[in-house]
Amino acid sequence: MRIKLNKTQLIILIIGDVIGIAFVVLSFLLQNSLLMPISLFLILAVANYLFITSPKKKIQDEKDALSQEFIRIFSYFAIYIKNGLPVYNAIEEVIQFATPSMADKLTNLLKSVDNDKTVRPFMEFGEELGTLECKQVLISIYRMSIEGGDVSYINQFNFLFTSLLQNERKQEVKRLDKKLATGSYFPLVGSALTMIMITVGIINIMGGIVNGL
Repeated sequence: MRIKLNKTQLIILIIGDVIGIAFVVLSFLLQNSLLMPISLFLILAVANYLFITSPKKKIQDEKDALSQEFIRIFSYFAIYIKNGLPVYNAIEEVIQFATPSMADKLTNLLKSVDNDKTVRPFMEFGEELGTLECKQVLISIYRMSIEGGDVSYINQFNFLFTSLLQNERKQEVKRLDKKLATGSYFPLVGSALTMIMITVGIINIMGGIVNGL
């Protein structure tokens, strides 16, 4: 996923980099040592990485949360459909189980369906969820809405929704593994930075001893 920084974020990034580079140069000129400039440069590089990747992670986390909630509340939708409730009414019923944000999205979906009987409202809702599997489920829901209680479309929905549940379980395991890997990665980075600074410090000390001789 590519994230484009907006104008304000770009200005903040540039100003921060200019100030950071200025401190790196000043520390080198004033202290005549590589330890402080390298330390400041590494800190600046880490700060840049976190600043650039943070919006990307936030957007992905929001989409993940939406898709997870979609699966949760549409489990109720599947029950309502199985009991013979029409698609429109089933969506109305699941709104009570949704968070305020998702409730607004579902309410807007129903308003769009009132004005547009094509698949477009379902596809637009699917774009907010972000995953292909969710979009496929929504298309099957649209087909149910226009075909009524046709068993073949209900079976198709059940098959796709079951596949979505299974895929979500796999993704949840991957997300957990990624969090664990990230948690173990940062201590290693910290250790590496420490070793680099210690090495540079030793070199400076040795250089001072040699020059003293």
